[in-house]
Amino acid sequence: MKLSNKSISKNNEIREIRQKITKLLRSDLSYIMIYGSVARREKIKKDVDIIIAVRDALDVSSVKYEIEKLLFDKNREKGNILDSILFFIENFVGMNKSTVYICNKSDLEKADFDKIFCKTRPIISSCILAPKTYILSGLKQDGKILYGNKKLLKEWNIKIRNSDRLRGFIRSMLFNFIALLVFPILKKKSVEYSFYSIKSGILDSYTMNRGAPPKNILSCYKFFYKDNMCRQHLNNFENYRKGLPNRVNVIKTFIFLIKIYWFYEGV
Repeated sequence: MKLSNKSISKNNEIREIRQKITKLLRSDLSYIMIYGSVARREKIKKDVDIIIAVRDALDVSSVKYEIEKLLFDKNREKGNILDSILFFIENFVGMNKSTVYICNKSDLEKADFDKIFCKTRPIISSCILAPKTYILSGLKQDGKILYGNKKLLKEWNIKIRNSDRLRGFIRSMLFNFIALLVFPILKKKSVEYSFYSIKSGILDSYTMNRGAPPKNILSCYKFFYKDNMCRQHLNNFENYRKGLPNRVNVIKTFIFLIKIYWFYEGV
């Protein structure tokens, strides 16, 4: 199969990231893992999310600055005060972009959510509100090991917890509430936040009803196709991901989130 220029570019970027990290950490490095849309090889433009695990004897905070500087500092631009506020909000609710998480080897091997995601980024809302078992299940299914034991993710034993339904609901509602707040001044950001809440609701609802995250977007369509409201939001979200014209109503999204978390059982 012939790769597109975008695919080749992204593959080269991932290869370069792996080379940079291995050269920097050398024998201290245990694992490099990518996850999300890049690991799923989606054709739309997305940021690269990375988990790096170092040997257990190493303090992760001692290498955090060097790794982040190596991977991201050159691409970051200084914004105004509003940009800084939005950056804080996005991190506060766990809406991270091009993020690197650093943990110790045993943390990743034990699938310890708090130590993987909160050790170097101890944002209290991300640690408390995150539907941990949903996220770990997604990592197990879509994650890709670039360095280390390739069979690690298959060895994870993740059991979906009912308590994560409430966490996921609060997080998605918080995304949409922020969308409502910023709408008068930043309509584009408002749409982005609202669709992020829709995405979270779709993935969480599927996961909590089926016990595992969807393998692809087609799985979600089959799951929601009998419900007009769910199907409409899913279509709108797909159009948004592809950069096509779309509409989003923040109030209707609130209703959608309540339904999808508490009253929808799928087909």
